[in-house]
Amino acid sequence: MEFLIDITLKSTLILLFSGLILLGLKKASATLRHWIISLTMIGLLLLPLLVALVPDMEVTVPYLSPNEIVFVENYERRQEPKEFRRAGTNFCFLVA
Repeated sequence: MEFLIDITLKSTLILLFSGLILLGLKKASATLRHWIISLTMIGLLLLPLLVALVPDMEVTVPYLSPNEIVFVENYERRQEPKEFRRAGTNFCFLVA
């Protein structure tokens, strides 16, 4: 079931991307638009094979729990260069 959901989501993204490209190329030649549609269809036909053969890539997203973030009021930013200071801001988030 997960395989079908994965293929469905990826094929939807491919179709949306090629549709946006085709919208941008409305006044382009029919040959170019046909070439893009053909490449999209070939990609959709190869998608199940590629999903089965190519290993999954996991991306880890760094996460800070709410316990690790401390809100400090009236924090003076003297250690930062002047170009990093913003007028009217006197607070900062510190990671514990």
